[in-house]
Amino acid sequence: MKIAQFIKTQRLPLILGFFIGSLLVILLPDYFPKYKIELVQKVKSQNREGFYNDFDQDGKSEFLFLARSGRYGINQSVCIYPYNKFLYWQCPFPQINLTRDLVNNIFVQFADYDKNGINEMIFFTRTKDSLFIETTEFPSPVLREKYIGQICILNGTEDFSITNTEQSDLNQDGYNELIFAVSGAYCGKHRNLYAFDVYNDSVYRCPEMYANLQGTPIIYSDSTTGKTYITVSTYASDNYKGEINEEIIDDTSSWLLVFDEKLDFSFKPIKCKGYSSQVIAYFASNSNQTFLISMFLEVVNSSKICKIIIYNLEGNEIARKEFPTGIFDFRIFISNQDGNDHIYCQINGHNVIEYDFGLNPINQLEMPFGANVEYQEDFDLDGEKEFMLYNVDENKMYISRADLSHPVELSFPFDYRCKYSIKRNGKNDPYIAFDTKEYLLIYHYYQNKLYLLKYPFFISLFILSYFLFFILIKVRNETVLRREKEMMQLQYRSLKNQIDPHFTLNVLNSISGMYGNQRQEEADKYMVRFSKLIQQSLMNSDRISVSLKEELEFTRNFIDVQRTRFENCFEYSIEVDEEVKLDIEIPRMLIHTFVENAIKHGLLPKKEGGFLLIRASKNRKVIHISIEDNGIGRKQSQTQKTHGTGKGLAIIDNILELYKKLSGKRIKNRVVDLDEIGQTGTRVEIEVPG
Repeated sequence: MKIAQFIKTQRLPLILGFFIGSLLVILLPDYFPKYKIELVQKVKSQNREGFYNDFDQDGKSEFLFLARSGRYGINQSVCIYPYNKFLYWQCPFPQINLTRDLVNNIFVQFADYDKNGINEMIFFTRTKDSLFIETTEFPSPVLREKYIGQICILNGTEDFSITNTEQSDLNQDGYNELIFAVSGAYCGKHRNLYAFDVYNDSVYRCPEMYANLQGTPIIYSDSTTGKTYITVSTYASDNYKGEINEEIIDDTSSWLLVFDEKLDFSFKPIKCKGYSSQVIAYFASNSNQTFLISMFLEVVNSSKICKIIIYNLEGNEIARKEFPTGIFDFRIFISNQDGNDHIYCQINGHNVIEYDFGLNPINQLEMPFGANVEYQEDFDLDGEKEFMLYNVDENKMYISRADLSHPVELSFPFDYRCKYSIKRNGKNDPYIAFDTKEYLLIYHYYQNKLYLLKYPFFISLFILSYFLFFILIKVRNETVLRREKEMMQLQYRSLKNQIDPHFTLNVLNSISGMYGNQRQEEADKYMVRFSKLIQQSLMNSDRISVSLKEELEFTRNFIDVQRTRFENCFEYSIEVDEEVKLDIEIPRMLIHTFVENAIKHGLLPKKEGGFLLIRASKNRKVIHISIEDNGIGRKQSQTQKTHGTGKGLAIIDNILELYKKLSGKRIKNRVVDLDEIGQTGTRVEIEVPG
């Protein structure tokens, strides 16, 4: 019963607290994101290109920048600085001077191709239409150079691009080869995948072709078979000017190209038809096998047809999914999470669908901020690559986790194609450096240590909301209850005032009669008793309840006044058991009212031999008060028309009901007709909680 009552009283503050708490959780800014990114340093570039790399792999990155001087036969120079100690006018390590022109679209790359724990720097340089690769090991300034091949120069400007360099030990000699692609643009030629064997000082390339190669080569080495597979993306730019036939791999179409460790085709290239068509492929593994996940954007009659096709490493098709026309932006990407590869497809910049290796959809994700995936990098060095996202319309960049969750926005807008590097600081949370050509911006991307406070904060919001409404509702209820009590007290006193004048008038009539009958001495005594009664009544007039002792004393005085008035026509006795506490509170004039009725309607009509017994006893936690008379009884009183209107008993019922609301105590009463049990008179039984 108490639990049900508690739930009933707490239901409203709980509902309101939950509603307001939920609203606050939704509307308040996210003060506890799991990941944060902050701009910690902004350095003016002064027309220099800056980059970080941990050359000696000691956990702290060195800083290097390229200065394009053009003096003393030096086209570019590279300075390297220790961690966090660089001044543009002072170079602590020997300066690296490049006498050839650096290729414009690529600055410097790094690879530990001799596996000695120190990264080498790789530069692509040119002299007229000849391309060279130059390498040096930190901190030596001596460059080792190798001629790669011929490149396209159109109207004096570079008409080609070079992809980022990857490394792999293709010939199993213990040294990594450097793998990269060179692709002519409008000239439509000089498009090859190269491997530079630094140890043997040799360069070899793929079979002759004219496909437009794009993106960084992707390498998969099978540790079981010892085979290596290399793929690179292609785009149909339609710049090839030579002979076209089925045997020539040109750029009128795009191609799925997979090479082996000798840069020969692992299987026959697979064509994707149409100008502006595109093929992008990734290696991905499930628990049993490694596959080639390929995106085909085929163009037929100016309509783009989007496909995902999965091949095994022998070039056999395993699964295919074709999407409806009308898609203007279609991308696939692979994310490794907890050692497992996941296949994602992004459609029109928003919807991201995850597929299994049978190309069945298994999950749908919301791409944060309507952005596109630009590239992947392990920015926080936790072993999983995060996504760099870019929103073209708003020119904003974001970093998300490998499952696209917990995106954070980079606060400084810049071109997403700018170069970036990882600045290691010897701890687990490295920095990200972006070179915008105007500024070097250094960001700190890290896991927020306060993230775990997010849920206690939300719970606190709910609890505070609950207590706020609990207090407000409690104050409101108490105010209402106080006003109700004040109203009931006024009503209670009003009821009492209906009793007091009635009794007073009767007594005054009696005193007046005594003086009229020349009974002055008796009238004087009567007046003294009545004055005591009036005094008690006035003293207690503002009280709702009195003690049992006070009530019995008042009743005794009342009985004495009545006995004097009616010439001692009845006797009385008041008996109180010892265990009854006389300080217990009861409604004022409760016993008096029943005694008045007993005298008026029971004992006075009997005229003589009357007896009134008032008795108080205790049974467990209840005080029993009985008022018994041997008068004529209620039935005979009705016959003799001395019963009255019953207004006094009705007033008692109202008094007890109001008293219950005011004090919370329920006082019971009942009237017993003694003639029903073979006696005469009436008994009133009152039960008061003790």
